[in-house]
Amino acid sequence: MNKWFIKHEKAISFVIAALFIVGIIWWSVAAYLSSSNQAAALNTQNEPVKDNAVLLLTLNGEELNYPYWVMNTELDTQYQGMLQQYKQYYNREIDPIFDSLSLKVSIANQLFDLKVMNYYAEQNELVPTDKELKDSLSIKVKEQLDQLKANPDQWEQIKNAYGSEKQIESILTNSIGSSIKQDTIFDNVKNDVAKVSRDEGLKYIEENFDSIKKDYEQVKAQHILITDEATANDVYKMLKDDEISFKDAAAKYSTDTANATSSGDLGWFGRGKMVKEFEDAAFNGNVNELIGPVKTQFGYHIINVQDKKVFNEPKDVFNFGDIYSEIENKVSNEKFKNWLVSYKEEMKFGKKYMDEKLQFAEDFNNNLENLDELEKLENELSLIAFYEDGQVSAEADTDYLAVYSNVTASLKNIYNTRLDSLTKFISFQGKLDEEVQKLSDEEIQEKITEIDKKMNEENADTSSLIDEKFKYSDVLDYRTAEKDLKGYGIESVEKAKEYKTNLENKLNIVSERRSKLLAELFYEYPSSTRIVQDYYKENPSDPKVKIAYSKLQIEQLKMYSNYLGGGSVLSMYLQQPIREIMLNIASVISTEESTNTKLDALEVGMDLSDVLEDENMKLSYLKQIKEIDSTYYKDIDKMIEEIETNLSSEATPLNEEPLSVN
Repeated sequence: MNKWFIKHEKAISFVIAALFIVGIIWWSVAAYLSSSNQAAALNTQNEPVKDNAVLLLTLNGEELNYPYWVMNTELDTQYQGMLQQYKQYYNREIDPIFDSLSLKVSIANQLFDLKVMNYYAEQNELVPTDKELKDSLSIKVKEQLDQLKANPDQWEQIKNAYGSEKQIESILTNSIGSSIKQDTIFDNVKNDVAKVSRDEGLKYIEENFDSIKKDYEQVKAQHILITDEATANDVYKMLKDDEISFKDAAAKYSTDTANATSSGDLGWFGRGKMVKEFEDAAFNGNVNELIGPVKTQFGYHIINVQDKKVFNEPKDVFNFGDIYSEIENKVSNEKFKNWLVSYKEEMKFGKKYMDEKLQFAEDFNNNLENLDELEKLENELSLIAFYEDGQVSAEADTDYLAVYSNVTASLKNIYNTRLDSLTKFISFQGKLDEEVQKLSDEEIQEKITEIDKKMNEENADTSSLIDEKFKYSDVLDYRTAEKDLKGYGIESVEKAKEYKTNLENKLNIVSERRSKLLAELFYEYPSSTRIVQDYYKENPSDPKVKIAYSKLQIEQLKMYSNYLGGGSVLSMYLQQPIREIMLNIASVISTEESTNTKLDALEVGMDLSDVLEDENMKLSYLKQIKEIDSTYYKDIDKMIEEIETNLSSEATPLNEEPLSVN
């Protein structure tokens, strides 16, 4: 998920949404009430002194004074709000070890952009007056109240929960008021720097006309679906002769039960929502024109087009105000984002982190593929994460350990990629076919394509063809490796060998440190999904992480079973993870681990057999549990007997066998 935050931190260069009003729904009102006391307590710490700041804005290298600081309380409040929204929308918690710091860095950078925007507003007299804020707040509160009242049942429930309309209005006023000034400044600045002229809007439409047609063109229509063509022609004629209304014809003849009793109404639909024959007829038809019968895989349709939003040329988009407003806002947002980037560069705004952990995380985010900077970060963080004897520091803050883990993961990727190029460059020396080397890359690729075709022919000599294919692909691999190494300043075999030895030593050191660190994190935070996954990749021989990782895999299998179903279907499509789980269970049982560890592994096997609905597998694991601890399940003999009885009463098809790890 760390990559998700990095990706979106770059894409979102402007205002963070108001914490509690993201459309007024039940939880927004509750969120305000539950957090108001906490916010009040935090505000007592929000004194305008640097000790309470996490980030200072600089201008031309000079620190700006408050309020151009990002305060601890600002960051924490936004962080708690984002956690709440993440849980609301995705129904899950973020990983507290790896994602927390990344999220805070993302929020800090967004708050930095807000401060920059506020600076522009100050310099250009765009800060709203108290009266403007009061008027704007009144309008927004009224809008939100009207939205709540639009649903009478919900409105009565909210009134009953919070006492009265006046109390709800007070809550809304406080919650909206907490962000009204920043929201207004954002609107004022955006209107000042990112207005979209008609010519700019038209240019965007012209450049993106095909995608706009696909996204925004719509038809509103009714239809009558009839099974046979003769009846469809008869109904069509009755409609044309006004012998029957469309409403009555739909109710009497349409086999589409979803809308037959509602005049065959389909509402508005866009491109790609209907089968092609139906879509083409509806979009090409004229408003209030009877169309059909149109044959599709479902039968014969009689269509009445009630309204259309179709663009024959780019200028037609201006005829639809709601659509153009959405496009205009998209262009304005992009224009504002570009302006903000340019403004920060032009004014030479900078960041000075007061929180070292955030600075480390920011440096990592900005140098994901920069080997020199990553090695520098690894060196600095290793002094914090490890004692002099190489053991993981017990005093090191988890945030530092998380950043170190991220840094070393990136370093290992870079080291392994370069070592792969070095190995190919060295190993192919003097072994490549001289005639093939005379060919261009395009000519070699054509030869490989020809060989692939021959391999698909009946009675092809596959073994010889594979050898011939390698003769060509090896040259391409060598050329790619040679090009990569030139970028690192390596052009001779001697330098390549020297560099390879150097990288292997670095990789060994980083891998050893990373493995120690992840082992420590795993035994301290075994519930962290990311830690389990990373540690399993680093040290898959640890029995305890085998069990933890297998549990994660089973949870994924359960999710897939919701779509694929359990049993043999799941086994068919997900053989690799199922086999890996079974191998891990078997390997744990065969070790000298404790009885409890072995029983934990067999419990995983029991869960797997339930997901796969495999009674043979379940019986096998039950018998192994009994061998280890016959009292583990109170009625284990009865459980075994029941499964054996069920299996003996069922005829097992000859072509079916229980899953096996062999």
